[in-house]
Amino acid sequence: MDAADILGAAPRSEFRPRVRPVPKEDEPKKGLKGLNREVFQLTGGNPEPASSAATSAAVPRFQKKRKGASKQVHWEWVGFSNSARTDGLELKHWQKKGVQWEDYPFARFNKKLELLEYSEEEYEKLLSSEDWTRDDTDKLIDLVKRFDMNFFIVQDRWPGSHSVEVLKDRFYFIQRKLTEERGLVAPEDNGENVLMTKPYDREHEEKRKQHLERSMAGSRDEEKEEQEILEKARKIEALLKKRRGEHKKLKPLDPGPRCAKGGVTLRSKLLLRGTESSCVSKILSGIGASVTVCCEQTEE
Repeated sequence: MDAADILGAAPRSEFRPRVRPVPKEDEPKKGLKGLNREVFQLTGGNPEPASSAATSAAVPRFQKKRKGASKQVHWEWVGFSNSARTDGLELKHWQKKGVQWEDYPFARFNKKLELLEYSEEEYEKLLSSEDWTRDDTDKLIDLVKRFDMNFFIVQDRWPGSHSVEVLKDRFYFIQRKLTEERGLVAPEDNGENVLMTKPYDREHEEKRKQHLERSMAGSRDEEKEEQEILEKARKIEALLKKRRGEHKKLKPLDPGPRCAKGGVTLRSKLLLRGTESSCVSKILSGIGASVTVCCEQTEE
């Protein structure tokens, strides 16, 4: 007995495999609805998969080249002069044919520094100093104009041993004095002129550089220790701020009544609280002393 007998199925000999009809080669295949005949023939009856369609859609398409008469540009090798140069040097470059310039276009970027220059009378009246001679002062102004106030280069070209801070202090002193003497800054604009409101502080700049050099020369352990000290200082400051806020929230104590002028003031305030003050007054009146007792200081 097998499974076919239990299920009551037909005997195995009666089962026949289903044979699918084979289409003839000459018989045309049925086309899909909504699909053109040309596409059907190219794909062999299978529609284009979605992946290939997405791939073909992602291919970039470039615009067609614009059709039209392209104008040719001619260049020529010509010479030019720059008004910013004082030596009259003439150079050459490639330039579009037919373009004419009144001046070299990049000459407008040649910005000159305008400094106040002094006369003999102004120097004797305002700028004379024991540490600076007239020749050294003239040389300083020439170097500052030449190198556009780049004092590191000025100090490098300086024949003496003056530092950058000394050269800056002398230069800004000259400019400030000449500005004040000539009245170049109006009173209403005096607050906006940095030269007048914030004069150069040589001592402060020297100390700043010393602190910077000391900080850069320190080791990592010193830097870590300094950071720990600053962190502790911030914590202490935050704690003090919190305590001050708590003290402000506390209500002030009631000082009580003040004694009239000529009254008696006792040292201990605890002895004269509430009804004790009236008791002391009765005792004093019993012995013939008529005085006013109070726990606060006498008004003056």
